[in-house]
Amino acid sequence: MASRYDSTDLVICQTSFYGGQGSDKKVGIKNAYADSECLDARLEPSAMSVLAEADIIRKTNELGLVTGMTQSADGMKWMITDHGKLIKVDRANIATVQANVWTDDVSRADIAYQNMNDTLYITANNRLYSFDKVTGDNLASRVVVHSLNYSTSNTVAQILVRSPAGYLTGNGVDRWSFKSGGAGTTVVKTALFENDDDKCVFIPDVSPMAKIAVRVRNHPASGGMTLILHNNADKEIARAKASVSDIQADGTINFTLTKPIEIVTYKTGGTEYHIHLVADTSDWTVDTYESGKMYGLHFRYYANALNITSSGYHPIMAYKDGTLLVGNGRYLMQWLPTGAEAETPEVMQSNRVSAVDGMEITSLTSSDEYIVMGCERVGKGQSRDFQQGSLCFWDCVADNVNFRVDLEEGAPQSLYSHQNIIYMVIDNGLYAYTGSKAIAKIRTLTSDLGEFSGVDNQTVVYDHAMTVRKGILLLVYPGKTTLNTRAGIYSYGSLDKNYPNSYYYSYALPGLPDNCNTDKYIFEVGGIWNFGENLYISNRVHDNVSNSDTWYITVVNNSSKPAKKFKYESLEYDGSYPWKAKELLRMVATFDPLPEGCTIRLKYKINGGKWVFSEGKAKPGDTELYFEVNKRFKVLQFGLEGINDGATKPARITSIGINIRSLPEEGKMHK
Repeated sequence: MASRYDSTDLVICQTSFYGGQGSDKKVGIKNAYADSECLDARLEPSAMSVLAEADIIRKTNELGLVTGMTQSADGMKWMITDHGKLIKVDRANIATVQANVWTDDVSRADIAYQNMNDTLYITANNRLYSFDKVTGDNLASRVVVHSLNYSTSNTVAQILVRSPAGYLTGNGVDRWSFKSGGAGTTVVKTALFENDDDKCVFIPDVSPMAKIAVRVRNHPASGGMTLILHNNADKEIARAKASVSDIQADGTINFTLTKPIEIVTYKTGGTEYHIHLVADTSDWTVDTYESGKMYGLHFRYYANALNITSSGYHPIMAYKDGTLLVGNGRYLMQWLPTGAEAETPEVMQSNRVSAVDGMEITSLTSSDEYIVMGCERVGKGQSRDFQQGSLCFWDCVADNVNFRVDLEEGAPQSLYSHQNIIYMVIDNGLYAYTGSKAIAKIRTLTSDLGEFSGVDNQTVVYDHAMTVRKGILLLVYPGKTTLNTRAGIYSYGSLDKNYPNSYYYSYALPGLPDNCNTDKYIFEVGGIWNFGENLYISNRVHDNVSNSDTWYITVVNNSSKPAKKFKYESLEYDGSYPWKAKELLRMVATFDPLPEGCTIRLKYKINGGKWVFSEGKAKPGDTELYFEVNKRFKVLQFGLEGINDGATKPARITSIGINIRSLPEEGKMHK
């Protein structure tokens, strides 16, 4: 701001705006101001121009919240909602539902496109889906649920023996075969015994355990068996029951767990487990490698492809050579799809590397030669009360993560890599990792931290909360909150090396009149994605009065109209004498001739009170607006607000200033 004294009068005028939003109402970098909405000064640092309004391309009360988005080879965009709706967005931004991927629950979902197979891959809950053949005019696409086939690892598929060093290893004898072509059999006992001949030891290679199949030789007309899984301390881990009616045509009986359980694999400790079978009657006989010895039980071990996570997250990304990487609880899955519905654990490596014990991978990105995993400790019921997080780095070659950075600040949410800098949100702050195993705070996102509010602060940022548009980092904040924090799309960066990185509130959310939670409206934001000229935003607005939801899919592009509302608010001014009275004489703002449909009012705030607006408005064609005030103040803030009612061109504001009288007779520091 520039200032000039004339006798006792002082003129304060802001004619450059590239400093953006300050981190304090009174303090900021050069040419900063306290706040703005839907204005930008990066393209022209000497003026503020109104940004675009997001156009609604889909508004519905049934599809759910878009949580993942990708682009196929033909330029089409694909969205997945938390209700399982797969949506295609064409070049005209017409959104149509292509498939109901699932219908049984609400799940945080993610999506990636693999060019090699021309297939979309989707994660949700503890399942993996694909939708293939997505390009071309005549789609023959189908939804496929992918699962793991039985394990063929030596420690599972072969009978274990102890090495000279005392370790259990496979000895090359297939459990699912017969000795010398003959059939070894063992009668299943009706009680549990811990003798070596009464249990079958194995070391799992994949988790979570979902099913074990056993080959039955003889069985009664009715009744059943119970499979009991113990760890190496003989503690029960799980059990499942099957009956005669469950026996398949090939003599196989499946023991399916009601809820899959995570167990320790050989990559994360090599813990051994053993199987017991207990029958209702003594008429059950199962196939074993050696008669009367359960250690050689003919069984096959099945695991689910994905773990059930507390956060509900399974982030997915397509990496080099068509490889897919999936956050799988504390594990990272590596998968190069073959096209089979049931993949072997060797192909779908669900537990390729382990991140941090007790944490979950909630976001993924890449930087240099590393995959970067954002990990956080999440409690039951998606509770994020833990202030624990880590960044894990992996080169896609090593058997485990190469290194990690523990974050005392908390959980890193929504990782995003831009210009080889990894950005993340941690507890109301935008942070960056540039190397040296340390992060730096870029800025505080909002001053509303929840203190003294009397409200439990449950503020989260979902994955896909960041993107880049025209070289500027965009952040949607927050994803969901219990506070009345302002929600919208914020921007950070600079278009020119000669100017500092600045921070703006750039785009408002549709369906949210006050841009924050109110007694009537509660918001939730699914994410933002940018493809060329098109910026896509998804959000939900819950109406507390009608107890109904409305989901929005919106786009900002070169066809968008100016934002319906915009505002500018200066830094607070006290003349370095906050105890001294001054007088605000008048205000003035200048602008290019206002376009049709645009009006502007000036405003001021004295000593932290309410905003007072000018009675007069600048109307289409006007180039300036004066506001005679003549009010005393100690601390002053001034600004303007504008309305676009059908405007097709953005307003361009070139200056805003005030004329004050210093009142030197009141400058003494006493009453």
